[in-house]
Amino acid sequence: LELDQGHSLRLEDLVASIRAHGGRVLGQGPSDWAIQGPGEQACTTADGGEAGAWGGQLGEEWRLWNTMLFFFGTGTIARAKPEWDMAGWIERCRRRGASIEVGNSDLLWRAPGREIKLEAAPIATSDTAAVGLGASGGGKRQILEFFAEKKVRVNVSDVPALEQGELLLKTVRSVVSSGTELKVFCGDFDQGSQLDTTIEDMKDATMAYPLQYGYSLVGRVEAVGDGVDAGEWMGRLVFAFAPHGSHTVVTADSAIVVPSGLSPEDACYFPAVETALSLVQEAAPIVGERVAVYGQGLIGLLVTAILSGTVGSQNVVAVELNAQRAAIARRMGAGTVLHPSALKAGRDSPDGDFDVSIEVSGNMRALQSAVDSTGESGRVIIGSWYGGKTSELKLGLDFHRSHIELRASQVSKIPAHLSGRWDKDRRFLEAWRWVQIIKPSATMGTSVVPLGGAQSAYENLLNGNTVGAEFTYDD
Repeated sequence: LELDQGHSLRLEDLVASIRAHGGRVLGQGPSDWAIQGPGEQACTTADGGEAGAWGGQLGEEWRLWNTMLFFFGTGTIARAKPEWDMAGWIERCRRRGASIEVGNSDLLWRAPGREIKLEAAPIATSDTAAVGLGASGGGKRQILEFFAEKKVRVNVSDVPALEQGELLLKTVRSVVSSGTELKVFCGDFDQGSQLDTTIEDMKDATMAYPLQYGYSLVGRVEAVGDGVDAGEWMGRLVFAFAPHGSHTVVTADSAIVVPSGLSPEDACYFPAVETALSLVQEAAPIVGERVAVYGQGLIGLLVTAILSGTVGSQNVVAVELNAQRAAIARRMGAGTVLHPSALKAGRDSPDGDFDVSIEVSGNMRALQSAVDSTGESGRVIIGSWYGGKTSELKLGLDFHRSHIELRASQVSKIPAHLSGRWDKDRRFLEAWRWVQIIKPSATMGTSVVPLGGAQSAYENLLNGNTVGAEFTYDD
């Protein structure tokens, strides 16, 4: 349909077009459907012949089934598989009465023009979030809370009065950091450890339920505290390392002004892009080296995109179990996409013997595969946080002789070999440039849901039904 009739069947293209024309995406997600087939018994007579009264017996359901069977058989499948005997395929399906299952995605969006007030998402209290907040506080805000294993809720609390040097942000969009936040969602963390030593507002918090967590939020400055220039800050679109919530208070020193030309939807991916950039810088691939990226979740896809724009798609190999994520990896620039089973023979596999492997799947088995499939004197960059998991890593004689380097990498620090020329400010600027290049909100295929739908969003992430999730904060 794309080639012959000019249809656009890519969800990210539709999202980008809606936004380009002033529309607003309110939500998106999988909406698969199926038409139950009549079954082989209903399709044959006692002597094995074809039943002649299908339509009369099964009515409208059969007519829809038959129509869709011919639609696929003479359209999509016929175009994709020109070597098939499609007439025979259709006849066989009709004899067997096979069911039809379709993978589908739905979009809910608002066209530009007159604003329509939507019913607020359900929250954990009967209070209503208030507007008209100021430096003295007094209003209400919605805050996402992880309160038990695999359980989140939206609480309503008072907005505190601003102190010296603080800003009040009204959130526009936030994105889930899939790997880290799923660890928190599942309780896969060391109880009592520091929540985050690299984010100032989280240094004093500990990892124990209930807790607020998240660090990818974009909002507009709605009020300022004493000592802050209102003319400079009021109304500015800024990024904050802050938990998911309708309003958040941050210091002016920690707020990062979003560069002009970037949308809030893209800007909230800033820390994920910086993490991917830091992994590529740590790996430091040179021209001609083959780089494997294990895991095509949020970070893995961004790593793939940056690598394809630096060392070239032909040198980028994505390793992914999930078919949906594998397809997105190709779109993000991977020249080769492999199922993990293709690397069973390690570096002796036809597509193995990598110069560099970057492991970001969060799966210890993927780390073992990366070690086994990296060539002699190669390097393995470990970007995953494995939480409380323990696993036996096999580092036998082959590894001992291989001179392979295993290196842990975390975004909070600049790699030692770059520290002479790079600092966090310079890497921030480079990360913003890649946000502009990649445009993650339009290319990643993440779900967009109201904050009140957070429970389902985390469950879908955990089940692998979606790559990521963005939270909206409509009035």
